[in-house]
Amino acid sequence: MRDNLLPTNKYRPGFTPMVVNTGRELVLFDTGNGSRGFVPRPAGGWLAAQLAPAGLKPEDIDLVVLSHGHPDHIGGVIENGRPLFANARYAIGGGEYDFWSPAGKHTGDLEKYSSLFRDLMVPLAEKTTFLKPGDDVASGIRAVEAYGHTPGHLAFHIDGGGKELFWFGDIAHHQVASLARPDWYCVFDVDPEKAPRRARASSTC
Repeated sequence: MRDNLLPTNKYRPGFTPMVVNTGRELVLFDTGNGSRGFVPRPAGGWLAAQLAPAGLKPEDIDLVVLSHGHPDHIGGVIENGRPLFANARYAIGGGEYDFWSPAGKHTGDLEKYSSLFRDLMVPLAEKTTFLKPGDDVASGIRAVEAYGHTPGHLAFHIDGGGKELFWFGDIAHHQVASLARPDWYCVFDVDPEKAPRRARASSTC
């Protein structure tokens, strides 16, 4: 951090949901904190308001793709007790859903996250596609295994007809620290041995 003129005793990780227009549908990747994530309003939970400057409304979103089940990635699916993206269907890793959705499986912080997952995602199960690595999520968008940060964590390869993008959430956690030290794991990594291997792989992309 010192070498990059950043504070040495703290850091602020950045995370921004992304919208892709496939030409057929609007696909949102992750939903941020919403009102109940790690960083609730007013410090977080800005996604709904930030869509408007891009000319979008929540009801325009056709598909919400969730990389994993942590509160700062699923927290925005529900607003005031109702799905924020009223016309959308959802997609998440099947293994990820199975890890977070059972009651009584976890303790401590994991149970806290699991409880929120059950509140937000389980009611949406009938509108949700459960993915495995290699599955096509939408035209030109394919799920890629990224297990480690969470057991069913997925990244996504996006092929735009000659232009490609690899999108991931939380494989790397900081634009400096994660690239300089990809062998380090994050306190939120469920599998501290596997997660750094994913970070090292992402640093070469």
